[in-house]
Amino acid sequence: MLVTALLFTAITSGADLQRLMDDADAAYTSGNFPEAVNLYSQILKSGYTSAVLEYNLGNAYFKIDEIGPAILHLERARRLVPRDEDISFNLDYVKVYRKGQLDLPEKSALVKTFESLRNYFTLNELAWTLLILWLAVVTTSILYWFRRGGRGSKALLYVFLTSSLLFILTAGWTVDRYRLDSREQIVVMTDEVQIHSAPVETSKVLFILREGMEGTVRERTDGWCEIKLADGKTGWIPTHAIASI
Repeated sequence: MLVTALLFTAITSGADLQRLMDDADAAYTSGNFPEAVNLYSQILKSGYTSAVLEYNLGNAYFKIDEIGPAILHLERARRLVPRDEDISFNLDYVKVYRKGQLDLPEKSALVKTFESLRNYFTLNELAWTLLILWLAVVTTSILYWFRRGGRGSKALLYVFLTSSLLFILTAGWTVDRYRLDSREQIVVMTDEVQIHSAPVETSKVLFILREGMEGTVRERTDGWCEIKLADGKTGWIPTHAIASI
């Protein structure tokens, strides 16, 4: 009876979420973007999330000129599906409409290629690839040990060396991706916010950030976050003005 009750609850909950999603999609299609935002947000609050849901919510926020929430949810969608071209295109497009932009030096082709490759796979995908390569290294090393000098031993040696090299490269890639994902990224959600030199309202104002600007959290304290921007600037920002990606 307990299993049946749980199954019935899950089915009912799934049906309710699907109805909400259908209603939200209909509101978006008809141009009722505030209602679409409301319905998509209700689905998120239920605990369910997906790249499609985050993507649709981000686009709906953009339609009502809320750039901060639009970037927030599109960034979340890209983390879930990093190779989706529509998500990446829309995210880059929305960022053009930020009222403030950082003055960053032009990246070289090599840096752009490295960052593109680093973001191409999710951390889970890299972890599975690393496991498969480790199994290949162990298996070929054992087979080569027992077949040294025999038929096919040279081919096994080549496979072992290749898989070992790929394992080392993937391990470094995975560590780099883990370090990137473990950093808390934030988006400014208010129209304008002052960045202070200390987590005190009366401290010196270093600079101002506008809605949609992003940063990395370095430290948290009561009601404040120390953030670092892509251009190297650091400072303290009130937590009510930001949201974590």
